[in-house]
Amino acid sequence: MEEENNTKKIIKNSLRVSSVILSFICINIFLTIMRNEMHNKIPSDYLSFGVKGVLYVLITIPLILFFVSYIITSISNARIKRETFFRLSDYIIFTVSLSIIMNYWFINPPVSMWTGNVLSDLFDISMFFSCLIILYCTGEILARIQKFKQEKKEKKEKIANTLQKENKIEAYYNSEYPIKDIEQDALNRASFAEKIAKSLVKSGEDSLTMGILGNWGSGKSSVYNLIKEKSDKNQVIFIEFKPWYFGENDHDIIRLYLLEFLEGIKKTQGYNPEIGKAIKKYADILSSVSLRGFGTIISFKELIDRFKPGQSTDSLSDLKEEIETLLKDYPKRIVVYIDDIDRLEGSEIRMIFKLVRLVADFPKVTYILALDEEVVQKSLSSVYQFEEKGNLEDAKKYIEKFIQIPIYLPKPDVIDLYSLCKKQLNKIIEENNILDKSYNEIINDLIELKLSLRDVSRYFNLVKFYLPFLKEEVNVRDLLYLILIQVSSPELYQYIYTNKLLFLNDSKFELDDEFKEIPRLNEYKVILCTIFPYASRLFGNAFEGEKVNEKEWEKEKRVCSDKYFNHYFMYSSPRNAITQNELSSFISLIKEKDLNEIQTIYLNLLKEYNAKEVNEKLEHRLSEADEYLEKIFTLLLKSYQEIHNMGENRNAKESIVYLAQIIAGKLDLEDHNFSVEYWENSNILFILKVYKYLQNNYNESNLSNLKLAVKNAYEKNSEVSYFKEFDEFDAKEIFSHWNKFSNQADIKEKVKKWIGTNEEFDEFLNYYFSDIRSEKIVDDKELLIRLFVSSTKYLSDEKLKEYFNQYNSLKTKVEWKQYVEKNRTENIGLFILGKNNLFEFIYKVLKQALNLNIKENSPIVFLNYVSIGVKLIEKYGDNEQKRKIENLLNSIKKYNKAKEEQSNFQYEG
Repeated sequence: MEEENNTKKIIKNSLRVSSVILSFICINIFLTIMRNEMHNKIPSDYLSFGVKGVLYVLITIPLILFFVSYIITSISNARIKRETFFRLSDYIIFTVSLSIIMNYWFINPPVSMWTGNVLSDLFDISMFFSCLIILYCTGEILARIQKFKQEKKEKKEKIANTLQKENKIEAYYNSEYPIKDIEQDALNRASFAEKIAKSLVKSGEDSLTMGILGNWGSGKSSVYNLIKEKSDKNQVIFIEFKPWYFGENDHDIIRLYLLEFLEGIKKTQGYNPEIGKAIKKYADILSSVSLRGFGTIISFKELIDRFKPGQSTDSLSDLKEEIETLLKDYPKRIVVYIDDIDRLEGSEIRMIFKLVRLVADFPKVTYILALDEEVVQKSLSSVYQFEEKGNLEDAKKYIEKFIQIPIYLPKPDVIDLYSLCKKQLNKIIEENNILDKSYNEIINDLIELKLSLRDVSRYFNLVKFYLPFLKEEVNVRDLLYLILIQVSSPELYQYIYTNKLLFLNDSKFELDDEFKEIPRLNEYKVILCTIFPYASRLFGNAFEGEKVNEKEWEKEKRVCSDKYFNHYFMYSSPRNAITQNELSSFISLIKEKDLNEIQTIYLNLLKEYNAKEVNEKLEHRLSEADEYLEKIFTLLLKSYQEIHNMGENRNAKESIVYLAQIIAGKLDLEDHNFSVEYWENSNILFILKVYKYLQNNYNESNLSNLKLAVKNAYEKNSEVSYFKEFDEFDAKEIFSHWNKFSNQADIKEKVKKWIGTNEEFDEFLNYYFSDIRSEKIVDDKELLIRLFVSSTKYLSDEKLKEYFNQYNSLKTKVEWKQYVEKNRTENIGLFILGKNNLFEFIYKVLKQALNLNIKENSPIVFLNYVSIGVKLIEKYGDNEQKRKIENLLNSIKKYNKAKEEQSNFQYEG
C-alpha cells in the first residue's frame, strides 16, 4: 500500500515538472517572437514623455494590485496548510514570471534599461514584477521547507516523549476515553473494524449512512477509532462532529455542522475553493429556513433578505446541486462520524437524521452514526408520541428510514473480557503489595453482571483509587465487591449505606419498597450473601450464609462487621482512628526499639487517637508479634501505671487492661509463669484484673505467683485508704475483692487506721451507700438495714460501740435531714439512722417470721443480713433490746426444735 502511494506521488510530481518545463519553453519562444516583431513595428518616439508616463502608471497599478492579491491568497492558503503551488494559476504565474526573467536577461539582453522605447520599457516593468513574484515564491518555498523540518522535528520529539512515557510511566488510571489504536485493542475488535474500513472505499459516489449501535459505554467510539486506523488515508478523510457541543436550537446544529464539514474537507489536497463558497451560502440560507417534514418553507426573514439589493438569489436546491457536482470531483471519500446522538433531545435527534439524509446527503459522503438504539427510541417517542403501552416499534421503524446500514456492535468475547479483567486486577493487586491474589470469583461475578466496557474501566479506576487508601483498613475482597456494586448498581450501593443495620444483624425486619424496586436486584443475591452473611434474609430465605463468627469478621475487617462498616464508605480511616499503616510501623518498632522508647510512642498514640480503637486493632494483629508478647504485656503494665498517675480517663485504662488480659491468656496457654518480682511496683488494679480474667478463663495452677503478687499489692496499698488513692469506681473494685486475699481481722485493722476522722469515716461509708439515692434508702427500711449491716463488716469493736452508745435520737427522715444539714456527713447520717432502726426492724422481722411460720407449719430460716443484725444487737444493743431479742430467739429455737422432732417422728413412722 505504501509503495503504491509513493509511486502515485512520483508520477504526479513528474507530470507537474514536465508541464512546467514545456510551458517555460513555449512561453520563451512566444516572448522572443513577439519582442522581435513589436520592436520593428513600434517606433521609439511614437509617444510623448508625458503620455508614456501616464501609460506606465496605468499599467503598474493593476500589476501592484495583482501582486498584493496573490500574496494575500498565498498567505490564506498557508494558514490551512495547503501546498505552495496548489492551483493551476500558481503554476502559470510562476512559469510566466520565470520565463520573462530568462528571456529578458539571456535572450536579446538589454543594452540599458529605460531606453525610451515603449515596448522595452513595458518589458522592463514586467521583468521587475516578475522578479518580485519569483523572490516571494522562493521565500515562501524556503519558509515552508523550514516549517516542514520544524514540524517533522516536533513530531519526532512528540513520538519520542510519548514512547518514553509509555515505557517509563504507564498511566495509572484507565482512561474512559475510547481506545486510539490497535495496540490498545484488548478485546480483538480490529478485524471487525477492518471489514467496515474496507467497505468505505467501495461505496462509490452515493451518500451512505451507517449506524454503530450499542449500549452506553459498549465501545462504539473505540470501534470507530479502529476503523479510522484501518482505513487508507489516501482514499478516505475523516471528519468528527459532536452535535451536543453546539447550538442553542435545532437549526444551529445544521449550520455548525456544514461549517465543520467545510473545515474538514479543506485540509485535503485537491480541495476546490468553489465548494467552500457554495457550502457557506448553503449554510447561511439554512440558518433562516425551517425544515418541516420532507420539504422546505422559507421564513419571512429570508423572503425579505432575498429581495434586498446585493443578496444572492441562489435557491437551496441550486446550491445543493452545485455542492454535489463539485464534491463528485473531490479526491477522497469523506467519512463523517457523529457521536453522542443518544445525549440529544428528541427534536435534536430528528434534526440529525434529516441532516444526514435530506440536507447534507452529499455524494462521496458516508455518515457513521454512533448511538444507543434504545435510548434514541425513547427520546424520539417524546417527540412523536410513539410509545403506547411500552411499544417502541414505531420509533425503531423511524430510525430504520434514516440508517441504511445498521451495524450492531458485537459483544466482547467472554474469554477476552475475562483475560483483560484478570490482567487489570492482578496488576493492581501487585502494585499494592497484596499477598492474597485469589480474586477470580470477583471477575466471574463482574462478567455475570454484564457491565459495559466503560463501566469495567470505571470499576478498575475506582479500585485503583480506593485500594491504596483502604487496603490496610478493610477486607480487600469485600472492598472489591462493594466497588463492583457501586459501579453497576448505585441504587443498591446507596441503600446498603443508608440501611446499615439491615445488613449487619439477623433481627426481624420488613423490607420497604425502595429495596424491592432496585433494578436487577436478584442478580446481586450471591454477591450480597458473600459480603453480608445475614443478607439471605432479604431474599426470603433462612440464614444460609457462612457460619456466624462476628469476632472473626471484626478481626478480618469485614464490611459485615459493625466496627469496620463505615470504613468502606470513606476515602480513608474515620477521623481520630489510627490507620493500619501506622499500626504496622508501631509493631515494627516493638521489635526494634527498647521498652522506654516504645512506651513514649504508645502513650502518644493513645493521646492522638481513640485508645480503645488503638488497642482493639493491635489485638487483631498480635499474631505479627508472637515472639514479643511478653514485651507488649510489660509495655501495657507500665503504660497503665503511667496513665493512672496522670489521672487520665478510664476508657484508656480499661482498653489497656483488656488487651493485657488477651495477651496474658496467650502466655498462660504456653505455661508462662511470671515471677513475683516481675509484679513489684505494679498497679494493683492492673494485676487484680489480669488475675480475675485468668482465674475465670484459664488454668489456675499457673497463677500462684500472680495471686501472691496481688496479695502483696493489697498489703502495700492498704496503708492508705483506697478511697483516697483511687477514684471512687476503682476504689470500690479493689475493696470488693480484698477479702479474697486477706483475712477479715487484718482488713479491720487497716480500715481502723483509715477512718480516724468523721470525714474519713463518711468517705469509707460511701462505698456502701453511694450506689442508691439517699432519699430512697431512707424511705425503704429494709434497704436501709441491709446497707447498714453490710457497712459494719470491717468496722472495729471500738467503732461500733462508739456509735451504738451514742446518737440515739436520730430515728426519722426529718431528723436525718437535720443531721446532714448540720454535719455535712450524709453517709454517717444514714449509718446512724440504720443503727437506731436496727432493733425495731429486726425484732419485727423475727416476730413476723415466727407467727407466719407457725401458721404455715414450716421451719424458720433467716436471711444473712437478719442474722448479722441479730448478732449486732446481742453484742452492742442495750439490755432491754438484748432481752427482747433473746426471748424471741428462744421461742424460735423451741419452735424449730419441735418442728424438727415432728419431722423425725414422721420419718421414723
